[in-house]
Amino acid sequence: IFFTRGIARRETNEVSSLSVEECEGGSFLVSTFEIGEDELPVFYEREEEFHIVEAPVEELDGSDAGAGLLCLSSTDAA
Repeated sequence: IFFTRGIARRETNEVSSLSVEECEGGSFLVSTFEIGEDELPVFYEREEEFHIVEAPVEELDGSDAGAGLLCLSSTDAA
């Protein structure tokens, strides 16, 4: 799917993916990045197999850093 959508580079082996599953009390460390509102439709189209949710973001010191979009794993039943 990465190659057919043009979001991976076979010649350099550049492929990445991340999705999460809900886990009560769980946490993980990520890097965040900004995308413009004009890029959101393409983002939603590219990630159509995921359930996109808004999630809280914290700095390393635990302070509030707002919220971000997160790709949750999904099922055909969803």
